[in-house]
Amino acid sequence: EVTGIGWNENNNDLYISPNPGNGIFHLNFISSTSEEISILVYDSVGNLIFETSSSDSHVIIDLSKVSKGAYFVHVNSLQSKIVKKIIKY
Repeated sequence: EVTGIGWNENNNDLYISPNPGNGIFHLNFISSTSEEISILVYDSVGNLIFETSSSDSHVIIDLSKVSKGAYFVHVNSLQSKIVKKIIKY
């Protein structure tokens, strides 16, 4: 039974660099876990533009083929949900 979802845009368990960036973004997870996480990236109108899953503490997102602008990275696990904004220039 799910009783709640943790959401925090300023969550310090996830660092994204460089941000802003030119299209290649590195996600670094501070909490060490072998749990599978899903990573979804949406544009500003809610279109899904990137999707992957991983249990690694470092994931690369390649947005080099999408337009400049703001995007939202959703990281979902069984225990939490983190949403962070990235800017592609």
